[in-house]
Amino acid sequence: MAGDEQPMSKAHCVEHKISALFERMGRWTARNPFTVLLSCVVLSGILLGGLPMISSVTDPESLYTPSRNNRAAEDKVKWEELTARILAQRKLVDPGGGEEPNADLARGRVLAYSEGGNILTTEALNSIWSLHKRIVNDVTITQKGISGLKFADLCVKSSIPGSNACKATGLMDLVDETLTDPYAALRNLDSDVVRFPGGGAEATLVLLGERGESADGTRVERAAAIALNYDVKTTEWEDAFLEMMLEESKANDGKGPGGDLFSIAFQKQGSADEELTKSTEGDTVLLVASFTLVMSFTVIVMGSFSDFVSSKRNLSLPTVAAIGLSIGSAFGLMGYCGVTFNPVVATTAFLLLGLGVDDAYVMIQSWHYSAYDLPSGHTVEDRVAHTMGKAGVSVFFTSLTDILAFGVGATSVFPSIVQFCAYTATGIFFCFLYQVFFLSAAMALDGHREYSGVNEFWGLLGKGWLWGPQGFYRPDKTADESRLVDDPSSPDGKRVKLMPDAEAVTRFAYRYGQWLITPIPSALVCVVWCVYLGFSIWGTTNVGTGLDTRDLAPSDSYWSTF
Repeated sequence: MAGDEQPMSKAHCVEHKISALFERMGRWTARNPFTVLLSCVVLSGILLGGLPMISSVTDPESLYTPSRNNRAAEDKVKWEELTARILAQRKLVDPGGGEEPNADLARGRVLAYSEGGNILTTEALNSIWSLHKRIVNDVTITQKGISGLKFADLCVKSSIPGSNACKATGLMDLVDETLTDPYAALRNLDSDVVRFPGGGAEATLVLLGERGESADGTRVERAAAIALNYDVKTTEWEDAFLEMMLEESKANDGKGPGGDLFSIAFQKQGSADEELTKSTEGDTVLLVASFTLVMSFTVIVMGSFSDFVSSKRNLSLPTVAAIGLSIGSAFGLMGYCGVTFNPVVATTAFLLLGLGVDDAYVMIQSWHYSAYDLPSGHTVEDRVAHTMGKAGVSVFFTSLTDILAFGVGATSVFPSIVQFCAYTATGIFFCFLYQVFFLSAAMALDGHREYSGVNEFWGLLGKGWLWGPQGFYRPDKTADESRLVDDPSSPDGKRVKLMPDAEAVTRFAYRYGQWLITPIPSALVCVVWCVYLGFSIWGTTNVGTGLDTRDLAPSDSYWSTF
């Protein structure tokens, strides 16, 4: 009786309205598939214009320090302001002495270290001295037509008034080859300050690592590492230095000239930015490989090896194309909006690839199952509308929750996380947009081919939707009689033939579900879940904190060992 019908819940009412909206969208898309496809491509093309506007940031300090309530950042700003005032005051007294440091200055850095050993032995010092001489004498460049320029010609000069010597490079400046023991000064180092022959001084802890001091704490007796800094006025020398050190490292398997006496780590001033950028470039190769693997997987999953008419193998191409459009559109829009790119953002493409393929599977499966709900005389438009009414709701809510999650993440105090979440949330929005329009339009065209009884391989050439016995695409196309099978459960006793593979999966899923709800499997699932939950809780208590930016560089990078 009508009076016994239960009122529709508010949640179900909302879902029903959203489903009706997607049905109308599906009908409109089925009527205008070429317009939809072209509009998606044009929109993506316009947004791609923002890609050249994307600026990349790889500086770890700016990316991984909080942007709000950060005392260190506030102190840095105050220090820069104070330094600027001091320089201005100096300039009033001495117009030539208040110049700001040259921002283009470069630096080559070498760290010689002996794990668990003593770097201050004669054998180790001989090898380090040999390496030092090669750096200052053999690393040469040509500049302004002058060739053979060495470190001494390009070095930053000492700040000592009246001195024309190079700024101290480190402990190797104490070596005196005129003495019987050239390293005498290194065997009598003060534990606090090292004073150099040309003037100037440096804290001992900056020059040596893991020091061992004398009993009275005044002298250094042993150390595990020595740091050398080569400050120059041009990045060209810095690049030549890096090339020489790479050859040295390669020739000695990462060891110094002394073989197993010590190892060397090195970098130039721009190493962090360059190596983090290489990491992002390496992700491009992985992304191409991922697209290729996903494309291959979708070809297998969506296709049939026994029915090449019902097969949906051709939809694997628009599936991956829709994901590519969403990635390009998201990155382009972020470029227009001025949102900077960082190495973490590179993972956005992989996330969108997984989410996009997942949405596509939902829509393709909904297409298959819709054959059970529609009478045999339904049109392509009817089936696309029914498919979107079912799958569109699922795709909409999953996309909405993902967008909200990453939107909340975009409020983080860490700039790297803000940028990552902004790119990802925007990408998910475009992924949803292209799936419900671009992919559904492609489904309509492929459905016309299927209803015309055309082999999917001919469909790649346009037969069945551009040309062929059935002519050009029509949204009111119904399935040919050869595509119908008897099915008592269908509304009129017949339905459109499905892929045998899809029917087999459906039967397996039904039987698996029936088996899963029996007592023993249900109990086993509960036990496994409890064990998994226990390990998860244990794992969360052992999660470490902190960030080593070297881990963001490629695994084979020389910078990762510095």
